[in-house]
Amino acid sequence: MLRNVILIAILLAGGIIGYFIGSFSGTSAKEALRQEQQRSIEAKKESEAAQKSLQEKMAALVTDQKNSMQAIEKEKADTLAQLESERKDRTKAIQDATNSKMATDRRLAELDKMRRSAEAGSTDKTRIEAEMGRLAAENVALQQRIAGLNCARVPLPKETLEKFQLRAS
Repeated sequence: MLRNVILIAILLAGGIIGYFIGSFSGTSAKEALRQEQQRSIEAKKESEAAQKSLQEKMAALVTDQKNSMQAIEKEKADTLAQLESERKDRTKAIQDATNSKMATDRRLAELDKMRRSAEAGSTDKTRIEAEMGRLAAENVALQQRIAGLNCARVPLPKETLEKFQLRAS
């Protein structure tokens, strides 16, 4: 029994010594834990600030990209509208030149009839032939203009069409 009392006393002394030694070392561990928690809070705040900054930069980049794409789309629409307008103008010019040529052809036919009915060597016949020469030259010029405008109807090469394609940058 005495032996049990001695063992209990030793056990109690070891517990008391462990308590005091543990409480001294526990204070520094608690302080270290508190400092680590403080650093963790600061790191989390820095991380949130960096994430917010990145989100703002991303939003600015997205806005810039959208504005850039809108500008490209507007430029494309304007260019295509201009191309369509030029095409319509060319078609109208072809039609106008064709109508003028037809009118000139009709006038030449009328003058030819008048020339045939006029007397040889008369001033009327000379005047009619001069007018026919002028109209024939005008007719040739109109024919060349119509042919030139019709050449513009040839499909455009790929390099020319590429400038009208949407550019994503």
